[in-house]
Amino acid sequence: MSCSRGSEIDEFFLGGYEEGLKGGRQRGKKTLCGAAIEVRGRGSGRLRLEVLANSRATTLEEFTKTTTAPGTTVHTDGLFSYSALPKLGYDHRSPQGRKRPRRRAPAA
Repeated sequence: MSCSRGSEIDEFFLGGYEEGLKGGRQRGKKTLCGAAIEVRGRGSGRLRLEVLANSRATTLEEFTKTTTAPGTTVHTDGLFSYSALPKLGYDHRSPQGRKRPRRRAPAA
């Protein structure tokens, strides 16, 4: 069953502190999970969790299709991997001003 009212979708690492890892995105023994939370006015509704292989666009798009009905308003954190959601039929909302990071030109 998928959310149809409105949904907030995000990804996170599940697992605790690991010695020797630098930065929050280093995986180690942590598991990457996706979360889809149904928006119900000022509260939350159903929660769907799934273990994800990675945070690439194809993976997050498939998670969104599995958990959320087309036409639903989907709120995300602005990660570029979510940028194709409007093409898939979702009303995608992300924080104002969040843009794809620019790639730096190679040093001459």
